[in-house]
Amino acid sequence: MPPQQRRVLIIGGSFAGLAAGRDLASHYLVTIIDAKEFFEYTPGVLRAYVKPKHLDALTFTLQPVIETRMACKYIWGEVKELNGEQKTATYKPMFQSDRETIDFDFCIIAAGCNFGPFHKWGESLWFPTIHEEARPEGSWPHLDERFLEGRRRHVLEEYNTIKALNDKAASILVVGAGFIGVEWVTELQHFFPKLKLTIIDFLPQPLGPLPKSAATYCENYMKKVGIKQFYNTKYDAKSPDFWNAIGLPSGPDKEYVCIGVKASNYFMPKETLSEKGPGGGGWILMDMNLGVKTREGKPWGADDKGYPRIFAVGDCNYSCVEAPGKKPDEWPIPPIPKISYPGEEMCIVACKNIEHIDKMLFQNKTTDCCGGELKVVDMHWPWGAGMFATSLGPDDACFVAGANWEKNSGLCCVWGQVCAVQKEFIEASKTDECAYGFIGRCIWYFVHHTPVPQSLLAQVFLFEFSLVIDMPPQQRRVLLIGGSFAGLAAGRDLASHYLVTIIDAKEFFEYTPGVLRAYVKPKHLDALTFTLQPVIETRMACKYIWGEVKELNGEQKTATYKPMFQSDRETIDFDFCIIAAGCNFGPFHKWGESLWFPTIHEDARPEGSWPHLDERFLEGRRRHVLEEYNTIKALNDKAASILVVGAGFIGVEWVTELQHFFPKLKLTIIDFLPQPLGPLPKSAATYCENYMKKVGIKQFYNTKYDAKSPDFWNAIGLPSGPDKEYVCIGVKASNYFMPKETLSEKGPGGGGWILMDMNLGVKTREGKPWGADDKGYPRIFAVGDCNYSCVEAPGKKPDEWPIPPIPKISYPGEEMCIVACKNIEHIDKMLFQNKTTDCCGGELKVADMHWPWGAGMFATSLGPDDACFVAGANWEKNSGLCCVWGQVCAVQKEFIEASKTDECAYGFIGRCIWYFVHHTPVHLFGGGPRWGY
Repeated sequence: MPPQQRRVLIIGGSFAGLAAGRDLASHYLVTIIDAKEFFEYTPGVLRAYVKPKHLDALTFTLQPVIETRMACKYIWGEVKELNGEQKTATYKPMFQSDRETIDFDFCIIAAGCNFGPFHKWGESLWFPTIHEEARPEGSWPHLDERFLEGRRRHVLEEYNTIKALNDKAASILVVGAGFIGVEWVTELQHFFPKLKLTIIDFLPQPLGPLPKSAATYCENYMKKVGIKQFYNTKYDAKSPDFWNAIGLPSGPDKEYVCIGVKASNYFMPKETLSEKGPGGGGWILMDMNLGVKTREGKPWGADDKGYPRIFAVGDCNYSCVEAPGKKPDEWPIPPIPKISYPGEEMCIVACKNIEHIDKMLFQNKTTDCCGGELKVVDMHWPWGAGMFATSLGPDDACFVAGANWEKNSGLCCVWGQVCAVQKEFIEASKTDECAYGFIGRCIWYFVHHTPVPQSLLAQVFLFEFSLVIDMPPQQRRVLLIGGSFAGLAAGRDLASHYLVTIIDAKEFFEYTPGVLRAYVKPKHLDALTFTLQPVIETRMACKYIWGEVKELNGEQKTATYKPMFQSDRETIDFDFCIIAAGCNFGPFHKWGESLWFPTIHEDARPEGSWPHLDERFLEGRRRHVLEEYNTIKALNDKAASILVVGAGFIGVEWVTELQHFFPKLKLTIIDFLPQPLGPLPKSAATYCENYMKKVGIKQFYNTKYDAKSPDFWNAIGLPSGPDKEYVCIGVKASNYFMPKETLSEKGPGGGGWILMDMNLGVKTREGKPWGADDKGYPRIFAVGDCNYSCVEAPGKKPDEWPIPPIPKISYPGEEMCIVACKNIEHIDKMLFQNKTTDCCGGELKVADMHWPWGAGMFATSLGPDDACFVAGANWEKNSGLCCVWGQVCAVQKEFIEASKTDECAYGFIGRCIWYFVHHTPVHLFGGGPRWGY
């Protein structure tokens, strides 16, 4: 290192300390000192106490990250004294009794705080006890939480305590209904439903000063799940009246105090600490530029020119700059919440001041590279300090943005399952950023390093509205058969210009890629489903028919269907039709019956395995899921053996879901291919293979399923056969309403797939257009899983076909739907409006389908906490790249699930996220046209 580099000491290796290290490492000699060996994502630690394995997703050891990835110096030790005049820090290294001293040119104090205001040392569950003097006087002196293993043991001990309380249906009191209290009581309720839970607060609503809308949402959720709530209630453990008032005359079996914070700046001189403030004071006083100051307001640790050299950022400082005689909302910096975002924002300001002071003092510069004056910058009230995501168990949450120091400020702008996934996404990506992960840094860099002044970031309120007008008579009629991904996508695109009718044999939408989770966690089905009628008719302004199409007539352009609640059939005519009827997943069953898709065809139900259930109703689907769950639960109780046939992504997901939620099961998975995930790349297959091996799932590849062969059963270690089998291979067509001449004779599951041309128009086995008009334009299109998924070229190999085989997953179906909709629009203009060019002068023509690039994206979950994501796969074996994996990928998959379900439900957020994925204005790669359709 060149001698002119300045030395920066950072005290604290959490959010702000690591953020400072990332910013300064390339230009300074940075040393980060922390009293513990690990980072912990504090906002997520409540989940770890009710689900101990979750702690692994929140933590990592600091030394390899700081020294190997960030190229900084890491000291595992506790700072005992900071000397501002000499610019030295005295600390006690972890594994020696003597103290040592380190000097510096600049110092950033990012030491955080504790969460137990009533305890001498601020002890609480939410942050490890790491100070040397605090441990002997704490409630768990036998645990050394400076070690990650000590932290794990503490989490596990508390989990076992709660589990024992749950077993006896104990009463729990949570004191404090701020976001920590609300999150904690809802986590307890979700994971330990037998507990009798009560939460109190002295304020009139939960979530303290946050907006009424968010408080009401949380209040309603807690009421719904049976948590007793008492507001305007002061905690008084010595008063019998208090206990009687909250319905606990004998007191609770256990209490959790979730209020307030406490300073832990034991190494700082008393003159630099506040006399007041949360938890009795002791917070580091700072100036507008975040430099430490004394109680008299003088700079502390500044140089002879008055420039600050020691900065206090984040939870350790006083969190405000007061103005005598004025109210807090008139102070230069009003009180800032003690959460991670403001700490990182302060850190950016402190780092910028270090850079400026360095240039002015040591490099004799007065201007920056753009000619701007170099000066010490002031801190502001960070806009992100008004963002609060409050989880309500793992499946619900609410998100407030725009809050400030005023009561009831801000807006509750996201809630429900989408918000729960948003919170998990924040957790995983922030932890990855702190671990110096590339993806996390890419996501979060510009959140703090905002290239425009934050004063320009005004709140933007987006309003949705629809105009109800009489449809002009010249509008064409479009019939969409199928109300799933592709059918709803077509409805969204066509509704504003056409008379759209969507017909489906079931009353609900189901997010099929996520349904495996529902069988091991039944309540998850609610996050995957919604009833179609209100979405299609109220939000999309289309017509919905609940019925089963029995016959499609291409010549007459009519569809005959049986409505759900009448025995007679009816007929509807159309100008255009898009068939998006999907498929089934049971290739060995006459009707393609499987767990993964409801049995919805009238003729299939009597011949199915569950004729007592009518899965055309959402309630019937729920009952089926619950029945299968109870079956698996009974098998788990007796440690039964399960065989999963097929190690494609469905088989791998299913067997890992079973393992995670029912760990007593003895699981075996087989496949006739040499690796899992079929033709996907070796790296992804190996990742899944290693995961399954790690969790004890037996795997057999190059093994053909032969139930009648004793040798087969002996070879896979099940000489007596399994207690239950699940077949997770292949698909089966369900196009029973189509003429035989339009269906393939071959293909997966024995054929029966709708044949289509390059423009997705239906064709016959002879290759002639079916249902076309007298000018040869297609009027009936087949998209998604119902079609043949390829266009063959006689005498050529599949990879030389005009459209090679496309996987039967949701993305290609929606991509085909966009092409079909564009063709409908073009044909409509050419036939009915006599146009030959579009608005830009381009020639109107029927567009051809391409092999969609997104068809090569596969996210395979390995239980709820792990996954791998393949991108760039195509029709060639072992193509693609396994580019995301682990916890980040698991959250990515949940984010996709929640946002896609929201999009299908015509939710604003989901549509914003996914619109341009298919409506790509410019194709830089893949088979689509350069300038889109």
